[in-house]
Formats: sequence, C-alpha cells, structure tokens
Amino acid sequence: MSYQQKANITLTMVFLLFFFSAICKYLWPQLFITGMAFFVFEAALIGGIADWFAITALFRKPLNWPYHTALIPRNREKVIDSVSNMVQHNLLNPIIIKHRMEHINLSKNLFKFIEESRQLDRLIRAVARSIMDWLNCLNPEATVSLLTPLISKNLLKLQLSPLIRDLILHNFANGQIDFWLESIIIKLEKAAKQEKTKTFIYHFLEGQKNEKVRHGLINNLMVALLETTGGLNLQEAAESLQLQLISTLEGLRDKNHPLRHTVRDILRQTASELEHNFLVQEALETWKTEIIAKVPLDNLLEDSIKALQISAEDYEKSIMKTILEEMLEAIWLFYRNNNLLLIKINAYLHNALFNLILYNQTLIGDIAREALAKLTNKDLIKFIEDKAGNDLQWIRINGSIIGGIVGIVLFLFLRLIYDPYIIPFFSRWFG
Repeated sequence: MSYQQKANITLTMVFLLFFFSAICKYLWPQLFITGMAFFVFEAALIGGIADWFAITALFRKPLNWPYHTALIPRNREKVIDSVSNMVQHNLLNPIIIKHRMEHINLSKNLFKFIEESRQLDRLIRAVARSIMDWLNCLNPEATVSLLTPLISKNLLKLQLSPLIRDLILHNFANGQIDFWLESIIIKLEKAAKQEKTKTFIYHFLEGQKNEKVRHGLINNLMVALLETTGGLNLQEAAESLQLQLISTLEGLRDKNHPLRHTVRDILRQTASELEHNFLVQEALETWKTEIIAKVPLDNLLEDSIKALQISAEDYEKSIMKTILEEMLEAIWLFYRNNNLLLIKINAYLHNALFNLILYNQTLIGDIAREALAKLTNKDLIKFIEDKAGNDLQWIRINGSIIGGIVGIVLFLFLRLIYDPYIIPFFSRWFG
C-alpha cells in the first residue's frame, strides 16, 4: 500500500467519523462526549482537507481551482533551474566534496575491489598485452635516439647509495629480505652446478699456480714435485671446490643457517651505514660512471626493442608473456603492501577526482538541467512524487492528526474554561 493510499484512507476515515459524530450530536446534543467528538473530527477533517488541497495544488488543480494551483507545472523552469543549481552548487560543493573524500581511502578500496572481483589476472594480462602492442609499434632507431641521452643523463644523476640503502632496509622492514636471499641463492646454486663454473675455478687455480711458479725456483720445484707425485691435481681440486660451493649454497637455503644470519647482519649493517660511508658512496658512483661509459647503451636498447618486437609477434607463446605478467604481479604486490605508496596513491587519486569534479561542475549542472528539461509536465510531476511523495503524503496524514489534537484542546478550553469562567467575567464587566 502506497503512502498516498494511506493518506486517502485516513481522510476517508476522518470524514466517516465526522459524519457519525454529527449524527450522534444531533441525537444527543447535550452529551459532553458527542459535542467533543463532533468538534474534534470536524477540526481533523478541516486539517486533512486543507493539507490535501495544498499538496495536490503543488502538482495539479484540485477541484479545477484555477488560482495558485499546479505550482510545479506553472513554475517548471524555476524548478528545473533550482534542481540543477542544487546539483551544481550544493551536491558538488567543493568544501563538502573535499570533506567527504577525506574519509574515503580510494587506493585501498580500488585494490580491494579489483582483487575481490577477481579481475586482477585479467587486468595484468590486458596491461601486459597493451605494453607489448605498444612496443611493437615503436620505431627502434627513433626510439633509441630519443631514449639514449635521456637514460644516460638520468642514470648519471641517479644516486645509487640511497637507492640501495632504501631497497635493503625496505625489504628488511617488510620481511622480504629472506625471499630475495632465497632467490639469489637458488640462482647461484644453479650457476654453481654448471660445467663452466668448474672450468672457471680450474682456470683460477691454474692462474694461482702460475703466479707461484713465477716467484722463485723453490716454488717451481715444489709445484713440479707435487704434480709428478699426484699431490697437485687442479682438475680434482676444481671439482672438489665446486662440490663444496654447491653444498654451502644448499645449506644457505636454510633460514637458520649461521652463515645466512651473518649475511643478513652484514647487509643490514652495510645499508644502515651506507648514508655516512662516503668511501663506499664514491666507489659506487665511480663504478656506475664507468659502467655507463663502457656499455653501448644505444646498441643495447635497439637490440632489446627488436627482441621484444619479435616476441610480440607471437606474444601468447613467447617467454615475454610469462616474464611481463610476473613482473606486473610483483609490482602490484609491492604497491599493495607498501603503506607509504598507498598513501601517495590515495592523495593523487583524491586530487585527480577532486579536480575532475571541479572542472566538470558546470557541465554536470547543465546535464541535470537538460535531462529535466526533456521531461513532460506529467513526467516531472512523477519524478518529484517518486522522490518526495511519501513525505508529502505524510503531511496530509499529519494534517488530520494535528487538526484533531487542536480540536480537542480548543473544545476543552471552550467548555471547561471559556464558557464557565471567561464569558461570565466579561459579562460582569461589560454587561
């Protein structure tokens, strides 16, 4: 049942009670209760009818009364302007918007929405595909000529020591240091098991042997004697050292390994002291400058772009698909778990959204005005009734209730105070 039906039923009931009380008053005119009932329901009926007329007059002409009725259709332009101005200046008020936005964590909600809606994998795939499509459209020569001086300039400006320090300390703070150590140990272990590692060790030992031989006759004789008797077998020594290296690296995969604790302590101490260790800073900068000077950055960039473009041609089957998607997922996790970055992202999103709303504030008001202007009078009335109709119908119900309450108060005042006291009082003075 709608509120309009409830208001109509209330008015009908009040009318029937008024009619019944009028009959009772006619039959028993001297009874106090019949007089009070008639007075009360009469006031309630007047209040209900008056409010029915007032509410109906907003939208239509009640009883075809032509004067000051159908106010909304008559003032259609004013209503539309008022609504659009309210949208533009009140709902989109900069102070109100800024205050409300302060309590909304956009970055956290954005990350949460993407993950809970299970759109993360699709987003990563779409971004990776877009990156590869963009790379495939690049002109390698033009891109290299543009990027090479830019990258070189920025690399020379880049301070390695703060970057290394922040990276190490950040991984300690987030408990990621063991993850990176584990990754490094696994890669080192794979490298240690290769045949070229044993060859490298062999050549290193051979170099040390030759160095010793060149420093005197005694050393030369001792080395020759050891080789003759089989006491110096560089091949076996290289193999033994390789196995020992592999065993040590396998042991380091245990998080409680003493050497691993030592590595962690050295890393933490080195990172903490890096800010004040000017010798290390200078060495890092010198090393960086030498590397930049030695590396043919233009050739490296061109070869990399061409290799990526070849991968993009058969992207779905290329290794770049896996690498790029894993890298994007790692970036996503890094941003999601970094509170400082989330705060910065949240501030950026707030600022961007706030500026977007301010920039389009007038446009939104115009859109509201145009949308309302397209409505016919009947549609406009229905639109307002849908939004505020319930409250308006409650005004009608309250009109009957308040009318009845006022009727009781007036009746009691007239019967219990006015008639027995006030009239005789004035009769003695002016009679």
